[in-house]
Amino acid sequence: MKKRMPLAAAAVIATILIVGALSVLPLHSSRLSTIALQAEDFPPRSELIGEGSITPYDVAQPLSSSNSLVSAQHLGEVETFLYRYQEGYKVERVVWDGRSGAFAGNYLYRYADSRQAQAVAQAIHDFLQARSAPTALEQGRRSGRKVQGWIGASQDDEGGLTCWFVGTRDDLLILLIVDGMPSAKATFETLVATLLTR
Repeated sequence: MKKRMPLAAAAVIATILIVGALSVLPLHSSRLSTIALQAEDFPPRSELIGEGSITPYDVAQPLSSSNSLVSAQHLGEVETFLYRYQEGYKVERVVWDGRSGAFAGNYLYRYADSRQAQAVAQAIHDFLQARSAPTALEQGRRSGRKVQGWIGASQDDEGGLTCWFVGTRDDLLILLIVDGMPSAKATFETLVATLLTR
């Protein structure tokens, strides 16, 4: 006579196998996570603040529905789809350059199509350009093989520097914000050059 495994024991074994199989899957299997800046792209002296999926309800990211990089006057045609991105992803790190620390945030948003991504990029660029105009140090266009966009930098009254890149790749909107002292500009340039290879 064959002995049968009790149903409860079979369920426990099945659960262990499923959990074990899931634990070997990559933490972020999204296309966005492969395009985003990776740990090795940052200077050696950097520390992860946060990484992973984001939604329009996450208030600590640039395209939050309650705290957005696009002002009401720059909404225009993007108002209907600005917060309807299909997925979002972020990588935020503190970078130390030996003299001071800087915040570096890389944000990616996948829209329904390239037209939407480009329209949102243009609206963000227009807003940032208008906002930083009095203290702008640099503005210009950058292009890579698949990624293209704009850079800008402005300095506040206390000497702090904010550098930004707003770009697109097909249906993706790609943002990079580096905020710190003037020495953070070298880190920004390196990170932009890396994003342009994506």
